[in-house]
Amino acid sequence: MNTRFHTIVGFTILLLGLAHQGVLMAQDMTVTGASPSDGEPGQELDIEIIGTGFDDSIDKVSFKLPCNKKSCPDSDEIAVESFTRQSPTSIKAVIKISSVAQANTFDIALRSRGRGGKGTTYKGEGLFEVKLRPNQD
Repeated sequence: MNTRFHTIVGFTILLLGLAHQGVLMAQDMTVTGASPSDGEPGQELDIEIIGTGFDDSIDKVSFKLPCNKKSCPDSDEIAVESFTRQSPTSIKAVIKISSVAQANTFDIALRSRGRGGKGTTYKGEGLFEVKLRPNQD
């Protein structure tokens, strides 16, 4: 048989196998939950961010007040002290809720660095809530 034919067929099979495993195809990330999903002003919490497609390209985790714009600013009420990707479905983060934070829901956003310095932000809406203690009106 033709050696060139075998080389092309072998290379094609290799590429199809890599694509099937997701190595060659970019996978969108989804952010679907947080545990715990709420906290109080002044707390520092270890939380788990849950979703799919998490990879090593994540370079920022942030909490945002809900907005209908393409780019929403990070909230200064919740600071992400550190984060670590645990698996494709889990990120552990340490967050600090400001002592003056107001009761509100927050979106959780992950920024993935991209080629050419451009990144993509993936957001889960309304996944974390700051709740006031009963005497904190």
